[in-house]
Amino acid sequence: MYLIALADGDPDDLLSARSWLADVESLRGRVTLRHRAPVEGQLGTITDIAVIVGPGGLGAFTVALVTWLRNRHSDVTIKVTAESGATCEISAKRLRPVDASALAIEAERLSRALSAPSPDGGPDSDPA
Repeated sequence: MYLIALADGDPDDLLSARSWLADVESLRGRVTLRHRAPVEGQLGTITDIAVIVGPGGLGAFTVALVTWLRNRHSDVTIKVTAESGATCEISAKRLRPVDASALAIEAERLSRALSAPSPDGGPDSDPA
């Protein structure tokens, strides 16, 4: 399972991401918007997206996510966390000017970051 949280941007961006990902055939029925109680010292409800990716589905997930970000008109930044604890932050601002081959490279970089065995042993991408 992968969790997508909004690091910066409009909360409606999470709703947009959920809709986009839910339309991907290999992810249908595997994308859920979650509302959780805040942790101590934090106000408001925490909302994130949970995505359950089947065998071999990480590539489709990362391509869909990078494509969604590329098509955003707002400067949204998301943080994706894998069950292993590996995380990666990625910004729409950085992806907007790139072509299709650069998007594929970014999706591959996201896949590698999320495939890391642990946050200590895996690469964290830097938001740009």
